[in-house]
Amino acid sequence: MNLLPRIPTVSSRTVTLVLLGVGLFSTLRGLRFPNVWSYTHYLFNYDFGLVKRGLVGAIVSATGIDALSGYRFFFVLSFVILLLCLALLFRLTLTTLKSHGNSAAVAPLVFLSSVSVVYLSHTVGYFDQIGLLLTLFVLTSRNFTLRFLLGVAGTLFCLFVHEAFLILFFPILFLSLLRDCLPDRRFRLVLLSLYTVTALATTWYLTDLVLPEETVHQAYAQTQQTTPITLREDAFDVQFRTGPDNAAIMDRFWSEPMRWLQLFNGLLVTIPSIGVIACFTQLLLKARRESVIIRTLAAFAALSPFVLNIVAWDMERFAALAVLTSFLVYLVVATSPSDPAQGCPADGDVSFSTALMLLSLGVVLLNFNSSILLFDGYTVAQFPFPELSRHLVRLVLFGDSFFTIPAL
Repeated sequence: MNLLPRIPTVSSRTVTLVLLGVGLFSTLRGLRFPNVWSYTHYLFNYDFGLVKRGLVGAIVSATGIDALSGYRFFFVLSFVILLLCLALLFRLTLTTLKSHGNSAAVAPLVFLSSVSVVYLSHTVGYFDQIGLLLTLFVLTSRNFTLRFLLGVAGTLFCLFVHEAFLILFFPILFLSLLRDCLPDRRFRLVLLSLYTVTALATTWYLTDLVLPEETVHQAYAQTQQTTPITLREDAFDVQFRTGPDNAAIMDRFWSEPMRWLQLFNGLLVTIPSIGVIACFTQLLLKARRESVIIRTLAAFAALSPFVLNIVAWDMERFAALAVLTSFLVYLVVATSPSDPAQGCPADGDVSFSTALMLLSLGVVLLNFNSSILLFDGYTVAQFPFPELSRHLVRLVLFGDSFFTIPAL
């Protein structure tokens, strides 16, 4: 059923190439090697006891293969995960184009041009991308049983990889599965309730999972001996801090005016994209005559990354992630078949105003010229990407090492 008006004057191949080009451009704006912070987290393990974010390192350590703990393998693994995430995002986007026509490309165009994609490539190696990968795998499946089992197993795995999964991506999985449970699938609702309780209980347990500070220092010293790269000792602080500890730190941070200025700047860059994508999502939900509950949950799932500002300080990153989660919610709605029992119009078309289309294109142009504070002193690169070009020239002409590990 066609839910979006078609644009017959532009071929689908042209639209696909434009989306691909815009996505590549945004990726290059933030591209870099995985930083030492993410590599340090990769080496967390359970040698001194059960700790937050230690599952990946515990698996690597259990293999007994030294190469797997090296930075080069971490580099390859990180970029494989990033590329898979981008490929699945693009695949879901193409699904919306096939189902709804070329006007379905407007929301993806806003997303692909945004700083959210810039931050995705910039945070290569960060554990939240494992959670994103799981979420995308679930969304690409059409079978409820497979999606539910993958969601449950994957959620437990991802929570032990990074407990922020509950805030970032669980609401999207919940929304996706809930839409398959309504209006009269009571057994599925019971399963979904158990799934939710399990996710909440696991996160609560992990939040208070800490080691003595002295033990954490010993863990850092032992881990440092396994690599010639100087690790971030402060990255280990998560192992002796509880959620309330982080909230207390953030309470002090929010007393500083500069923190509010940083938040305001991040919102200025991301709210236009979030707002436009939300408009398309809510129009689709309205056309499908979804309940107020579904529409409210969709709004919460889209904005959930902002909740992390209570316990963590990467506010620009959370703002960029909110663009991503807004787009994921749009994909949940746009790739789901409409239910005739819900009383959708026979033609299924949603009428988007000219003003909304022009606003969307304006946001795309704004995104091309927007910047946001990145990590480790990096800035958003602009065409023709001089830093990347210089690295390639030194690599090809002067035989410099391919790997340039960020200093911080």
